[in-house]
Amino acid sequence: MKKQLIVFIGLVCSVITYGQQVNLDQLLHSFEAEHKAMGTVSVFKNGAEVYNKSFGKANLALNKMADENTIYRIGSISKVFTASVVLKLIEEKKLQLSTQLSTYFSEIPNSNKITIKHLLSHQSGLFNITDEEGFDTWIRKRRNRKEMIGKIVKGGLMFEVGTQTAYSNSNFILLSYIVEDIEKKPFARVLKERIFEPLNLERTSFGTELNPNKNEAFSYYSNKNVWTPIYQETNLKSTMGAGGIASTAQEVNEFFNALFTGQIISNEMIKKMTTPENEWGLGISVVNFQGMIIYGHDGGIDGFQSLALYLPAQKISIAFTFNATNVPTTPTAIQILQTYLSSEAKK
Repeated sequence: MKKQLIVFIGLVCSVITYGQQVNLDQLLHSFEAEHKAMGTVSVFKNGAEVYNKSFGKANLALNKMADENTIYRIGSISKVFTASVVLKLIEEKKLQLSTQLSTYFSEIPNSNKITIKHLLSHQSGLFNITDEEGFDTWIRKRRNRKEMIGKIVKGGLMFEVGTQTAYSNSNFILLSYIVEDIEKKPFARVLKERIFEPLNLERTSFGTELNPNKNEAFSYYSNKNVWTPIYQETNLKSTMGAGGIASTAQEVNEFFNALFTGQIISNEMIKKMTTPENEWGLGISVVNFQGMIIYGHDGGIDGFQSLALYLPAQKISIAFTFNATNVPTTPTAIQILQTYLSSEAKK
């Protein structure tokens, strides 16, 4: 993910300077007409939505068109939600960045060396649980804490704590359990009380099953230019804070804007969150490209692809949620950004 996002952000920044005017509506129409993608795009500026467009179908079997209220699984963008809760607990002095993992899970390898900060910044060295062979099938059923931790313990260590940065879902699964232990509540309830309800994110949820009757998108892959259903459905309660959230593009943007404008955590904590080591902050990718800072995270789960970016200097955030793609997500996202950012540069 990190390498893709760095390349993506580099191209985005060049677009701001050299982009050409493009009609965004026409571009998204071409994605649908040329069988490239289906989904929703949302753009915010100065905290308000300035663009929202859906293209393609949320559910082909029901002939249901996607719209601004269509819900998509957002995969690893969930980690930013999880990180914001953890950092809020640190503000409340219920936890510290220096707290050792052994305080909660002494059975994890190197737990006496791994800290909350290592988990947030992907420097724990723990094996990425989702890389285990057969994991995508195993995770379709509800898995309890004992089972998930057993997998993490079995995976062992990939490197010594703090010596490298390597993306690992295991880190955020453990952080979710730590949040539950501190709050003495299920993670779903913590998210609801601390983020979803205060921000009025009425179409954002954790751990739910796909329900087309609630305007939730079904995912597809391209088979000889025919959108074909993906029947695999990860149990989102099992993925915990690593990838268990479903939302709309608009509400992802609302969350990103609230987070980075001090509505969830303090400005001091935002600074800690967005101070990078090896392009990673605390639960967010942070890149400085030609003097421009961009925060971002992508997500991929069960055929759903998503991406969210926040440009603090420009006060612009862009969220993409896709339930079908026939081209790499990053180049597709770049095309979308070209249309908006280049038009902004001409104003």
